[in-house]
Amino acid sequence: MENKKLNDYIKKCLEIGKTEEEIKNNLLDVGWKKEDVEEALLSVKESESISIPETINEEFISEEVVDNFKESLKDEINSIQEDNKILENKEDNDPTEIIKEEPVHQEKIKSEFVEKPKQINIKKIIITIVIAIIIFAIIGTVVAFIKKIGPFSPLEKEYEQSLENEDIPIQQEEEPEVIIEWICGDEIIDDRDGKSYSTLRLGSQCWTIDNLNYSTENSFCYNNDIESCETYGRLYNWSDAITACPSGWVLPTDYDFKLVERYLEMEKEKVDINGWREMLSNVQGILNIKLSGSRDKSGEFKYLGEYTNLWTADSIEDDLHFARSFRMEDSSIYRGSVSGDYGYSVRCIKL
Repeated sequence: MENKKLNDYIKKCLEIGKTEEEIKNNLLDVGWKKEDVEEALLSVKESESISIPETINEEFISEEVVDNFKESLKDEINSIQEDNKILENKEDNDPTEIIKEEPVHQEKIKSEFVEKPKQINIKKIIITIVIAIIIFAIIGTVVAFIKKIGPFSPLEKEYEQSLENEDIPIQQEEEPEVIIEWICGDEIIDDRDGKSYSTLRLGSQCWTIDNLNYSTENSFCYNNDIESCETYGRLYNWSDAITACPSGWVLPTDYDFKLVERYLEMEKEKVDINGWREMLSNVQGILNIKLSGSRDKSGEFKYLGEYTNLWTADSIEDDLHFARSFRMEDSSIYRGSVSGDYGYSVRCIKL
């Protein structure tokens, strides 16, 4: 099948001095069939009576022609090949209509490859713009929701505007809280039950000078009378007495009592003696001693108005614990040990 563009290409190559071998190789490299190329060469030689040189006549070819030829060679060959394929398809369908429909074919190619892409590009641009508008709208909505402004919060916006129109009151600085430091001699309040106790400084120590009245499992009112507890405090066995004092206060030791005795002018050689030891000062008045009596191991209450017995924190062997006793007759103080099952009164000392 004769192809005019192919023939023109071969003719042009021959005119600039290309050999038959070079022309064949160029066309075969880009996909032309060997038989088509040979047929076209023969047709050109017969119609134009052009002699095909074996080698290129370099004098005949100018540099400008060679350069132009090289630049257009590939595009020209591709164009010829494309037209050839189109013609072959037309020949298969209806060979008689090839020449007649050529103008229509060219117009169709122009429409498909020029006008259609323009329509597609415009459509893509419109779609892109619509998507961008939707995205910006969504982002604006989310931001408005987060900030609680715009159409989602008209009430908040009105409230903020009303605040701007109102006079903002000047906040007065709060006065610093005054912390009153507790000193020995002031009353203490037991946080556990709200009961209060008087205190007294004796030398370097701070003592409660009321008998403790905090209820524990093994503590008792004298004769189980509640009113007696209000006046004399409770009577504790030693195991409860050791932990009965309020937070920050403890049951005094035997040594703590010795310091008080020396502070109240007991003679030094009498401090470590067990038994009754005479005092010159009014000990009961200074220590606010109330003769609260005691409860013995059998549970019997005795000696109310006659004696007061106070536990210490020190233990001896066989469940014996030091205590101090005061009696009505004089200002003597008894030092001795007794079973922890007895019920005695409790005073506390500050840590």
